[in-house]
Formats: sequence, structure tokens, C-alpha cells
Amino acid sequence: MRFRIKDIVPFAVILLAAFAILWVYFYFINHESRVLAYPIEREFKPCKFRIGDQILKDYFTTSHPSIYSINNVIYINRGQAKGQTHWTEIDSLGRTSDYGLDHREGLSLRWRIGDRFFFFADNSYIEMWLNRDIVRSYNLADSLIDVICLSNTEKLLLAQVGTGAAAHLQFAYRKNEDPNLYSVLALPSDGYNSYLERLMAYDGAFFSYGGYVTYTSYHTPWVWVFSSDGKYIQTITTRDSVPMPSLIHYENAVLYKRGETFNTNAASFIQDGLVYVFSQRVDQFNDEFVLDAYNLKTGRYTASYHIPAQGAGSNLAIYSLHVYNDTLYVESEDGVFALLKD
Repeated sequence: MRFRIKDIVPFAVILLAAFAILWVYFYFINHESRVLAYPIEREFKPCKFRIGDQILKDYFTTSHPSIYSINNVIYINRGQAKGQTHWTEIDSLGRTSDYGLDHREGLSLRWRIGDRFFFFADNSYIEMWLNRDIVRSYNLADSLIDVICLSNTEKLLLAQVGTGAAAHLQFAYRKNEDPNLYSVLALPSDGYNSYLERLMAYDGAFFSYGGYVTYTSYHTPWVWVFSSDGKYIQTITTRDSVPMPSLIHYENAVLYKRGETFNTNAASFIQDGLVYVFSQRVDQFNDEFVLDAYNLKTGRYTASYHIPAQGAGSNLAIYSLHVYNDTLYVESEDGVFALLKD
């Protein structure tokens, strides 16, 4: 018996279609089940926020560069070539400047004073000079998690203090000329055994906006709030009830334990007495942003808001927040978009 191609094509098409349907079904079921672990019961209210114009489009045509915003100026890391990192600076009037700085892996820009640039990387605070071969490293703390500059001389940082069983994290304040750290908020014991474990468990980001500073934790249900001069104000416990990250040791590495470590919050900011949090406990496939609001004074949840994304992504695609020309921007996988309030 001879088989002809035209005889078996219909059967092959049906078989492939069946496989495709099963793949889509299990893909959506598996992803949805992961996303909906530790869901938040939300009370949605009408929203005055909306997504505005996209900026920096030309810089996202072939890749996603690293974006920083400091004092209403945007700094764009354009990548490395010939031993230098190439930067583009855009001031508040839209004027651009291009220059190069000595290349080092893992640098995150934190501040600029004239020709001096200050970076955070690998537990160090590093100073580089424009057009001068000067590089200095400063030891702000023995075990630094993150740092934000409050002014030319003041810093708020998260660091591990103590040793052994007494080791814990604290937010601390420091001035350049003063070698001492002044505790702002000591965090309770957490059961972790090393600086590296705490670095991973409390990974997050500082953000300064509207006279406040927040530290948003990516894997724990907390957002800490401080004043612009570094004084502690409030701890927000988000409604997701996500447990502390589970970590495992494999050879010389520390890893997040799959299925027992979750993403909690992507970013936060404060406006009109409310702490707005972009939670990552949201549906994966909605083309919208979801904002959860908490009362700044009491820390209590007040409401949630749907924001149509207009092609800007979703909570799960957020990289960070920025301030440029006194406007709040959301950086996502798709670019940088204004977040406006009518």
C-alpha cells in the first residue's frame, strides 16, 4: 500500500492543531497558577491616573539601555566600547550631551556633582571623573545592600550590621565628612545567615519623589518610607502575604528556591498622602497597570486602580520609576512613559 502526501496531510494538520491547543492550554494554566499565588483582594475605584506620552523612543529601537534620572536630568548608559561606557545626558530643556567614562561592570549611577559621577556596585560607592583618570572607592558600610543620595553630602543606605547571630539589616544615614553611620530603622532578625542571603532576600530599589523616599522590596511584602532628609516615616505591609524568600546553596552560589520565592512589588511612590505600589501579584495577561494605594499615616490599604496601559506594558514589565521635568515616568520593557494624574 502506497501512502501519498495528500492523504496524510489532513491528519498531520489535525494532529499539529491538537498539540498547539494543548500547549496553549497548559501554558496559560501553568503561568496563571504561578501569578495567582498569594493574590491580593482588591477594591477597585475610579482612577484619575493615565499613561501619557512615551519619551526616549530612539534609544529603544535595538536594545533596552540602562536609564537613570537625577535632579530632573536623564542619563542613558549606551553600552561599552573601547574600554569606556558611553553615556548620553538629557537635561531639563531636552539638550543632549555625549561622553565616555571608564568602563566597569555592574555600575549603577547614583549621583553627579559637576564632573564627578558616583556609582554603586559590589558593596562599594565609586567616584569617577569626566575627562580625568580618577577613580575612587568609598566604604560607606561593611555590607551594603543599596544607597540613595539625598543631597551632595547626605546618603540613606540599607546595610547589614553586626556579625554572626546578631547580624541584621538597618537603614542608616551618613554624611560624607562623617565616618559614622546613624541608624534610622533597624529591621528585625530574619533567619538568614549571611550578607549574600540578605542581599538577595531584600533586593529592591530606592526612589525619591515629592519630598519622600521609598525603598520597595522586590521579594518581601514591604515598602519602607522616609522623608527627603532620611528620617523614618512608615512601613507599608502590602496585602499579598508573600513569605520571606527561600534560598538554597548550590556549589559556590546562593539561589532563589523555585516555587518558594515570589516577586512582590515592582516600584512605589507617594502622592497626596497615599503610598502607591505597583504590585507584581497581578494577572499576567492584562494590558493595564494596577496601582494599590495605602494610607501614608496609618499604613492601611485604601483602594486599587486600573490604568489602561496604552501599549506601555503592565506591572510585570516595570523596570523602575523616574522623575524628569517634575513629571513621573514609568520605565517598562516597552520604553519610558509618563504617568499623569488628571
